[in-house]
Amino acid sequence: MGNKGGVGVLVQIESSRILFVNSHLAAHTGNVTRRNQDYASINSRLSFPTPLMHPVSGMPRIGDWRQAEKEEEEGVETEVEDVEATPAPVSLEATPLLSSEAPTGTPEADSTGDEPPSPAPLPLYSAVDDCDVCVWVGDLNYRLDKSLSYHDAHSLLDKGDTETLMQNDQLNREVREGRTFRSFSEAPIQFNPTFKFVPKTDNYYPFKPDKVRPPAWCDRVLYRENRTHVHAHLSNPVDMSSYMSGEGAVPPSEAAVTPLFYGSVMALKRSDHKPVYLGLRMGVKRVDLAKRDLVKQDVTLCCDQANNQRIPRLTIAPVGHQLDFGRVYPLDKRSLSLTLSNTGEAPLVYSFLGTGDYERTLLPPWFTISSTKGYIGVGDSVTVEVSLNVTQPGWRALARLNKTSLTHAMVCHVSGVYDRTMSSAKFVTVDYSVLPSVCGSHLSALINLADAPLRDRVGEGEGERSLALPARESDMLAVPHRIPREIVALVNEVYKTQALLTPYIWTLQGTDADVNSVIDAVDMGVPITTEDPHALAYALIYTLSCLATGVVPARLYQACIQCTSGEEAKRIVQSLPVPNQTLFRYIVNVMRETLVHVAQNKSQADKLGAVFGGALLRPIGGREAERDVVGESLFMQRFVVGDWTPGVDRF
Repeated sequence: MGNKGGVGVLVQIESSRILFVNSHLAAHTGNVTRRNQDYASINSRLSFPTPLMHPVSGMPRIGDWRQAEKEEEEGVETEVEDVEATPAPVSLEATPLLSSEAPTGTPEADSTGDEPPSPAPLPLYSAVDDCDVCVWVGDLNYRLDKSLSYHDAHSLLDKGDTETLMQNDQLNREVREGRTFRSFSEAPIQFNPTFKFVPKTDNYYPFKPDKVRPPAWCDRVLYRENRTHVHAHLSNPVDMSSYMSGEGAVPPSEAAVTPLFYGSVMALKRSDHKPVYLGLRMGVKRVDLAKRDLVKQDVTLCCDQANNQRIPRLTIAPVGHQLDFGRVYPLDKRSLSLTLSNTGEAPLVYSFLGTGDYERTLLPPWFTISSTKGYIGVGDSVTVEVSLNVTQPGWRALARLNKTSLTHAMVCHVSGVYDRTMSSAKFVTVDYSVLPSVCGSHLSALINLADAPLRDRVGEGEGERSLALPARESDMLAVPHRIPREIVALVNEVYKTQALLTPYIWTLQGTDADVNSVIDAVDMGVPITTEDPHALAYALIYTLSCLATGVVPARLYQACIQCTSGEEAKRIVQSLPVPNQTLFRYIVNVMRETLVHVAQNKSQADKLGAVFGGALLRPIGGREAERDVVGESLFMQRFVVGDWTPGVDRF
């Protein structure tokens, strides 16, 4: 231990923890700050292996049990350290704590000058704070103030005026001002100073100019009861006087710790100090284990109920969390609703997360969701719209999936507003079906099918849409001059109904429902019943636009829009595969026939070229935003305007 330091003993009686600390603090009158620092260091560093369960509550401790458990696992022995050997973690000055040399600027006992200012109180936490009662004894070395001279102190002592002497006691002043031993108490002192005596005598140390030692109460016993642990109203108190020898036991008082006697032993003369003693009566806690277990059950139940109230509870309608869009058509625009209701007792936040291929986008691009995250108060509901909007690129992407039944899943993540650890997840599925159609099919696949309705040739129940798969090159050339049956049916219907006499036949669009009914009739090989010529015309344009690959493929797109002459345009078309050439010429003839009736349909060549250019030409990567509408229109006009006359094949 060395000359300065402290040691503690922790005793548990019944359910009370009593700590005894013995310490020896820095000497000399001027070292008040050093003594305060010694106390702070011992107080903060004194520790013991802490039981994982509190002796009273039986619950896990909220203090240093994690550190104790870690030390136990690592085999670390906890012991009181020599405060001289290791620098204190709580430092009031830059000098090492309790070093053998006085800090710079700190006066020795006989030096002159002002005493260094005492520091402000420091917040501390230690074993002292975690016990029920702490008794601190030892040579604390607090002296009388320098303002009281040696001779004045002895004069007051000779008169028996210990009250005035105590007013100059350094420890009383430091405790009163909150700089040391906070919350500690001391029994009234009714004995003479216990320092400094001539060894083996009862005489105080005589005055010497080179070594002034006024009398002082260096040896003290202080005690502290932690009111968070000790309560006077505890049932079944144990009278600690039964553990002590001698007389002086008194009935229990209102305080949990009561001093019985406090004095010094003047008969002992071996040292220059006189020892002191203190008798205490303590009430300790005796826990009724049966009652404690009942209380613990009640507390656990209350905590569980509180936690249950904080659990977010979300109900999603429709039941089953399923949105079934049924069959999806080429031009389909619909919405279905999810109703999210907070049926719990705490507000919540929700957020939708995607899965699989759509982990980042939630759903395929032909679906949109009105709200991906939000807040729902207690008892409130929100409506989330899931909308379907099938565009031409979207339908082509649907065709590439090669499936007739599709399901996409979203995760609705739910968490509490105040406690995000309270969370849950619910799955929401979006189901729909896609039947085989000329839209989205490969041209090469269409021209190699037998002369029968498309649905009969493919089959509505098949898992793969064979029309979306390209044919081999040899198969594609087997019947090079054929045009897909479905496209011929659409063109024939345009001619038969004299739709080309309708104003703005190619620039106005029929209703989505009429267009879908036309395409569906063509796929099934049944008569077309719509009476809207614009729906017929747009069904043809949409079908051409949705072919899996453009009639003029993307590799020739730049050449088409940069074309500067009719001859150059002719060479580009002649470089196409024969089936593509055949279909291109077929559609150009439709454009020419339209311009024959320009007086009735009011068509303009530039607008007509833009409409059919958008249907026949496919930009690189299918990026619709990068289309050159003017370039496409000029390319198509080279086949229908200029020196062309009806009946003459520009090709």
